[in-house]
Amino acid sequence: MRATSKHLQIQGRSAKRIFILQMHRNIVYLFKRFGRRVFQSRTSSSCHPLVGIAAGQDIETMTSKLILTFLIIVALTACSTKTKKPYNSKLCIQYDIGKLTGINLDTTKFTVLVDSIHNTEGAFDLDYTWYVNIRFDNNYFENIKQVIKTSVNYNSVTHEYDKNWTSVDTAKIKGVWHSDSTLFKFVQKPRQFNPEPIYLSVDTLTKTLDLELIHL
Repeated sequence: MRATSKHLQIQGRSAKRIFILQMHRNIVYLFKRFGRRVFQSRTSSSCHPLVGIAAGQDIETMTSKLILTFLIIVALTACSTKTKKPYNSKLCIQYDIGKLTGINLDTTKFTVLVDSIHNTEGAFDLDYTWYVNIRFDNNYFENIKQVIKTSVNYNSVTHEYDKNWTSVDTAKIKGVWHSDSTLFKFVQKPRQFNPEPIYLSVDTLTKTLDLELIHL
C-alpha cells in the first residue's frame, strides 16, 4: 500500500461520511457569501440612502437564511448519526469490487483485514484514498482464481497504456486481469479521465486481495 503523510483516517467508505467531511466547506462558503453581501451593501448605502434601507432588509433576510441553513445542516448531521444503520464493511467491499471488476464476492467466504479511508490534509474536500485488504478462505480462493483466469481478455494487456488495447473491445468490460509472477493484477480500461483510478491485485501466496482506490 502507498503511504500518505498527515492523514485523517476514517473507517469505511460511506456517502454520509463524505458529506460530513465537506460540511465545513459548505458553512465557510455561506459565511463568505454573506460577508460579500454585507460589504457590497455598505458600499452602496453610503452613497444611496434608499438603497441602504433595502440593503439592510436584504442583510436581515440573508442572515435568517444563513442561520436556518446552519441549523438544518446540524440537524441532519445529528439525525444521521443517531438513525443510520451500522456500517457493513463486507457488503460495501462486495459492492465496490463488483462495480469495479464485475466479480461478485461471497461475503461469507472472506475476512476483512483493512477497510479505511484516508483524507489527506490540505487536499480538496472530496479527495480521498480508500484502502482495502481481504483474505479469502482457502477453498473459495481457488474459485476466485478460476474466475480471474477465465475472465474476458485475460492476459491480453499488462498496463493502461499497452498498445494491445487497440485490439480489445472495451465496450462491455471494466478492465482486464493479467498474471504477474505470484500476483493477479487488474488493469482498468483506458479513458480520458478516470475519477477513481485503482490499484487492485490478488496475491496467490497469501490468498489476499489488495485495493487502493483514489477518488479525485
